[in-house]
Amino acid sequence: MERQPLPEGTRVRHCTGAYDGWIDGTTRIDQSGILNPDGTKYRIRIHNQEKRRLAAERELEDCNDIDEIFHSTATLLQKRINKQSKDRKENERLRELNQLLPLPFTIWALGEYHPQPARRGASVINRGDHTRHILDLKKAGLSNAIHYFFEKLDEIVAEGSLVSMIPSSNPANVNAGLKAIVRLLAERGRMDASAILIRHQQIAPSQSGWYFRVDRKDVDRHLKSIKIVESPMIRRRVVLLLDDIVTTGTSFIACRKLLLDAGASEVICLALGMTEKIKD
Repeated sequence: MERQPLPEGTRVRHCTGAYDGWIDGTTRIDQSGILNPDGTKYRIRIHNQEKRRLAAERELEDCNDIDEIFHSTATLLQKRINKQSKDRKENERLRELNQLLPLPFTIWALGEYHPQPARRGASVINRGDHTRHILDLKKAGLSNAIHYFFEKLDEIVAEGSLVSMIPSSNPANVNAGLKAIVRLLAERGRMDASAILIRHQQIAPSQSGWYFRVDRKDVDRHLKSIKIVESPMIRRRVVLLLDDIVTTGTSFIACRKLLLDAGASEVICLALGMTEKIKD
């Protein structure tokens, strides 16, 4: 059976240990040395370096970041942040993002989050237990919601994983429910890195973006309002980054960049709920 090429966005390490980076497509420009069976070489993107390295698959090893963090992804939902889109305006945004950090990458989620219809006269929908637990966690940090999500994460997150979290949009409001989940995970063999990302300037919450007329896809508003508390614990480590809800993925994109800039090897993004679009 013919071996499939390594997908774009895969983090790989050169066998000599000289560098690691992300697959950024293939090229036929350099025909010297070892080549892939089809006569190409992989372009390897190193974070914060413009020039790409070139290597054949025989010279590379897959870093298997997902396997390092998750026992299984079979029950998880996926949101793919790609490099290209059919929509012209979205394509321009993705080109800008690709200047910031390696794309594509995947945002994972434990289940669906069903938002309340905002339209007048909209019928009441059954939002489900998973959404109810997310709301209980966000509004009051209720213990039943904390243990509901802890038990789900405890099943899939590998021991020894380094766990961080996206800070609240308001520096005065600590996401107590999410922090409690990270603390429980730490008690069961993971490492608590929840204090590494700090919101130092308040921004409008994404869920209310329509009300405040905020561009929810604006990465800069997160990059300018969040800082890293330098810690050697994340350097050369794969970090699991948690948030309660993912809609556009913008806060994950910003925090992934900040953590990579601070020396993390890779950042695996996981939300408790993935927003389901309400259909008219």
